[in-house]
Amino acid sequence: MLFWTRLILGLLMTVVCLGIAGRRGLFLYRLGASGQPMEPDRKVSAGEVAKAELSEVAGQRKLLRWTGPGLAHFAVFWGFVVLLLTVIEGFATLFDSRFHIPIIGNYPILGFFEDLFALLCVSAIAAFVIIRLREQPKDKGRKSRFFGSHLGPAWFTLFMIFNVVWTLLLARGAQINAQEVNAPGATHLAFLRGAFASQGIASLLAPLGLHVNEILGRSSSCLRWRCCSASRCS
Repeated sequence: MLFWTRLILGLLMTVVCLGIAGRRGLFLYRLGASGQPMEPDRKVSAGEVAKAELSEVAGQRKLLRWTGPGLAHFAVFWGFVVLLLTVIEGFATLFDSRFHIPIIGNYPILGFFEDLFALLCVSAIAAFVIIRLREQPKDKGRKSRFFGSHLGPAWFTLFMIFNVVWTLLLARGAQINAQEVNAPGATHLAFLRGAFASQGIASLLAPLGLHVNEILGRSSSCLRWRCCSASRCS
């Protein structure tokens, strides 16, 4: 009964989140389609497009011109790319509480990198907060780099990204305890043995017992789904 309740609620939340994300995606598509079409005589090769994507998107070349903010943007971008793996893991636990990504999920190094980029995201958020507090338009007026910007949505986005990270670590910490990942001879969920930050949270949650950790893992995973949808659509 518990399995079916969890499954139905998870799927309903997924439908709602996909609806929100789809609406935002449609808006962005229409925004892009409203631009001027490329000149008929202009030709761009697939190699040039791939090079531009690698340097401008993956490499964040333009943003890295500003060292501090650029590095923070780089950390958040790649943090979310890597943390997409945790989204897959979280969704799959609706069907199998011991799910791991095939092949790479058998190695603790995966959990290490997932937690590392989660903490890099938190560090980047802290940097963004400091920058925004130092460059407030109400103090510097037109001299502020944020003059005329929509500051409310920006603060909300930072807040929701932070919520994505802390709920991730809480869910994984509770999962480590609930699934007894660190038990002698355990071979399941091997990637979580390398998730150093999640292991630290697990140590704090261990005195609460297996049942409470299982409840915490499920509830924090649901909360994380909501935070993910809000942060990606804001």
